[in-house]
Amino acid sequence: MGSHGLALELQHGTSLGRSGWVTAGAGYRWLSAPALNSVVFGMAQIGRRWNSGFELEFHVPFQFSMGPIDELNLAGTGNTEYVGFGVGPGWWFAERVGVAAAVEGVGYAAANRGAPALSLAVQLAL
Repeated sequence: MGSHGLALELQHGTSLGRSGWVTAGAGYRWLSAPALNSVVFGMAQIGRRWNSGFELEFHVPFQFSMGPIDELNLAGTGNTEYVGFGVGPGWWFAERVGVAAAVEGVGYAAANRGAPALSLAVQLAL
Protein backbone atom coordinates (compact mmCIF):
# COMPACT_ATOMS: atom_id res chain seq x y z
CA MET A 1 0.00 0.00 0.00
CA GLY A 2 1.63 3.23 -1.11
CA SER A 3 1.42 6.33 1.03
CA HIS A 4 3.13 9.64 1.62
CA GLY A 5 3.47 11.04 5.10
CA LEU A 6 4.27 14.12 7.11
CA ALA A 7 5.42 13.87 10.72
CA LEU A 8 5.94 16.56 13.32
CA GLU A 9 7.66 15.61 16.57
CA LEU A 10 8.86 17.38 19.70
CA GLN A 11 11.66 15.87 21.79
CA HIS A 12 13.32 16.85 25.02
CA GLY A 13 16.16 15.27 26.93
CA THR A 14 18.27 16.08 29.93
CA SER A 15 21.24 14.63 31.75
CA LEU A 16 21.01 12.88 35.08
CA GLY A 17 24.37 13.73 36.55
CA ARG A 18 27.51 13.00 34.54
CA SER A 19 26.52 9.58 33.22
CA GLY A 20 22.74 9.30 32.93
CA TRP A 21 20.02 10.71 30.71
CA VAL A 22 16.28 10.82 30.26
CA THR A 23 14.47 11.72 27.04
CA ALA A 24 10.87 11.94 25.87
CA GLY A 25 9.25 12.75 22.59
CA ALA A 26 5.81 12.81 21.00
CA GLY A 27 4.51 13.62 17.57
CA TYR A 28 1.76 13.42 14.98
CA ARG A 29 2.07 11.58 11.65
CA TRP A 30 -0.33 12.27 8.77
CA LEU A 31 -0.56 9.63 6.02
CA SER A 32 -1.96 10.26 2.54
CA ALA A 33 -3.46 6.81 1.86
CA PRO A 34 -7.20 6.92 2.57
CA ALA A 35 -7.05 3.47 4.20
CA LEU A 36 -4.43 4.59 6.76
CA ASN A 37 -5.22 6.66 9.83
CA SER A 38 -3.04 9.45 11.13
CA VAL A 39 -1.27 8.56 14.38
CA VAL A 40 0.11 10.05 17.57
CA PHE A 41 3.48 8.47 18.40
CA GLY A 42 6.38 8.86 20.78
CA MET A 43 8.88 7.32 23.18
CA ALA A 44 10.31 7.81 26.66
CA GLN A 45 13.83 6.60 27.54
CA ILE A 46 16.15 6.49 30.53
CA GLY A 47 19.76 5.34 30.40
CA ARG A 48 23.19 5.30 31.99
CA ARG A 49 26.75 5.06 30.67
CA TRP A 50 29.68 3.79 32.76
CA ASN A 51 33.37 4.76 32.50
CA SER A 52 34.11 1.40 30.88
CA GLY A 53 32.08 2.51 27.84
CA PHE A 54 29.17 0.19 28.60
CA GLU A 55 25.72 1.76 28.51
CA LEU A 56 22.22 0.51 29.25
CA GLU A 57 18.91 2.14 28.39
CA PHE A 58 15.24 1.31 28.89
CA HIS A 59 12.54 2.71 26.61
CA VAL A 60 8.77 2.73 26.08
CA PRO A 61 7.61 3.50 22.52
CA PHE A 62 3.95 4.08 21.67
CA GLN A 63 1.67 4.76 18.73
CA PHE A 64 -2.08 5.44 18.81
CA SER A 65 -4.30 5.49 15.74
CA MET A 66 -6.57 8.50 15.24
CA GLY A 67 -9.24 6.31 13.64
CA PRO A 68 -10.69 2.81 13.89
CA ILE A 69 -8.61 -0.32 13.41
CA ASP A 70 -10.94 -2.62 11.51
CA GLU A 71 -8.79 -5.39 10.07
CA LEU A 72 -5.59 -7.27 10.67
CA ASN A 73 -3.02 -6.94 7.90
CA LEU A 74 -0.28 -9.55 8.31
CA ALA A 75 2.01 -7.71 5.89
CA GLY A 76 2.20 -4.88 8.44
CA THR A 77 0.92 -2.18 6.10
CA GLY A 78 -2.39 -1.34 7.75
CA ASN A 79 -3.49 0.67 10.76
CA THR A 80 -1.88 -0.23 14.06
CA GLU A 81 -1.45 0.97 17.62
CA TYR A 82 0.76 -0.26 20.42
CA VAL A 83 2.59 0.43 23.66
CA GLY A 84 5.93 -1.36 23.80
CA PHE A 85 8.86 -1.76 26.15
CA GLY A 86 12.51 -2.36 25.45
CA VAL A 87 16.05 -2.53 26.73
CA GLY A 88 19.23 -1.67 24.89
CA PRO A 89 22.81 -2.37 25.90
CA GLY A 90 25.69 -0.68 24.12
CA TRP A 91 29.47 -0.38 24.27
CA TRP A 92 31.66 2.52 23.16
CA PHE A 93 34.95 0.75 22.40
CA ALA A 94 36.58 3.91 20.99
CA GLU A 95 36.05 7.59 21.81
CA ARG A 96 33.66 8.13 18.89
CA VAL A 97 32.65 4.62 17.82
CA GLY A 98 30.33 2.17 19.54
CA VAL A 99 27.90 -0.67 18.96
CA ALA A 100 24.40 -1.06 20.36
CA ALA A 101 21.58 -3.56 20.39
CA ALA A 102 17.98 -3.36 21.53
CA VAL A 103 15.16 -5.80 22.04
CA GLU A 104 11.54 -4.71 22.23
CA GLY A 105 8.37 -6.42 23.28
CA VAL A 106 4.78 -5.27 23.22
CA GLY A 107 2.59 -4.67 26.26
CA TYR A 108 -0.46 -3.71 24.20
CA ALA A 109 -1.02 -4.06 20.46
CA ALA A 110 -3.92 -3.76 18.06
CA ALA A 111 -3.44 -5.04 14.51
CA ASN A 112 0.06 -5.21 13.05
CA ARG A 113 2.66 -4.55 15.74
CA GLY A 114 2.55 -7.70 17.85
CA ALA A 115 5.99 -9.15 17.05
CA PRO A 116 9.11 -8.53 19.14
CA ALA A 117 11.87 -6.53 17.47
CA LEU A 118 15.64 -6.85 17.65
CA SER A 119 17.92 -4.09 16.39
CA LEU A 120 21.67 -3.79 16.02
CA ALA A 121 23.50 -0.52 15.35
CA VAL A 122 26.88 1.10 14.93
CA GLN A 123 27.07 4.44 16.76
CA LEU A 124 29.27 7.31 15.55
CA ALA A 125 29.79 10.48 17.58
CA LEU A 126 30.62 13.23 15.11
